[in-house]
Amino acid sequence: PDNIAELEAAAREGGGAHHWRAVDITREEDVTKAVEAITAEAGGGDVLVNNAGITRDGIIFRMAKADWDEVLRANLSSAYCPSGCCWPR
Repeated sequence: PDNIAELEAAAREGGGAHHWRAVDITREEDVTKAVEAITAEAGGGDVLVNNAGITRDGIIFRMAKADWDEVLRANLSSAYCPSGCCWPR
């Protein structure tokens, strides 16, 4: 990401820190590992930003099933795993 330095500076100015990882949000195992690593590094967590999303432009009637599935995985299902990893069930 282009603005990591700005985020780091803002976090320091506010007396905090931020931690991030680039992850394929559609792969639950990768997300779980990233959340575990960040939690260990930070000693816990206060905020989770769930902002992944993709588009496969086209009307639904012409959209390939594989594209539909990918959009749903990235835009909807991807919110479940990070949230579940951060808050115990």
